[in-house]
Amino acid sequence: MPFLLQWFGLITDNILAMARPQPIHFENDVIIYQFKKSNIVAVFNLEEPGEHAFCGTGNLVCGFSYDPERFMENNIFHYNFPLPDFEACLAERMADIVTVMVHELRKGKIAVHCHAGHGRTGTVIAACLMRTRGLSPREAVDLVRSKRPSSVQSGEQVRALHSLHDFLSTSAPVLPAQPFASTSQYIEYASRILPKKDQRKYGKVPKPLFVSVVALLRLFFTSITLKLEIAVGHLSCFHFECQDSTSYK
Repeated sequence: MPFLLQWFGLITDNILAMARPQPIHFENDVIIYQFKKSNIVAVFNLEEPGEHAFCGTGNLVCGFSYDPERFMENNIFHYNFPLPDFEACLAERMADIVTVMVHELRKGKIAVHCHAGHGRTGTVIAACLMRTRGLSPREAVDLVRSKRPSSVQSGEQVRALHSLHDFLSTSAPVLPAQPFASTSQYIEYASRILPKKDQRKYGKVPKPLFVSVVALLRLFFTSITLKLEIAVGHLSCFHFECQDSTSYK
């Protein structure tokens, strides 16, 4: 994508970080053409309406440096999730933003911007990578900074990512963007995002499988005991001892 580097930078194949667009980018619909050509289906605007009103060419009546309608009338979704510059974001709100990002990523690529496209933009993209790839806050920040230096600019933004990591580990689903190639790959992934007590309990078996089997057996038995037997190589066997058979209803 032949964008000006000071405004745009690809973080992954499907996530573009950028500074807030300027009127010059909309001349002759250049940015619209490039976004459509690149299959960018949504723009995530993290600015607060009216901020940096005297920077560059200033703001339009809508409160931003560009008119979001220019995107929407060309079938490019525009989301405004205002976040204070350099400040933290509640984990729940960050998770909500990421949920919408993941939804749009299923349809195509997305572009994310704040004012300069580093602090808030880098933080939210790192949050998205934590959810879709199961990365730790440090891994996510390092990846974003390797593609766009100076991203994630304050200690509060870093702490917000750690709060999000705790929130995702205990209160929210964390699903990868791609299917797992094997059971062992899923177990390795789960060990990174499950709470400590669940990591110990489900270190050898996928939690969804374990919970489903136990729920099924409880339809027939009132006492269920699980025994793990380590077999040769990487294989593990699980034995369920079930007692006190009950009638199925």
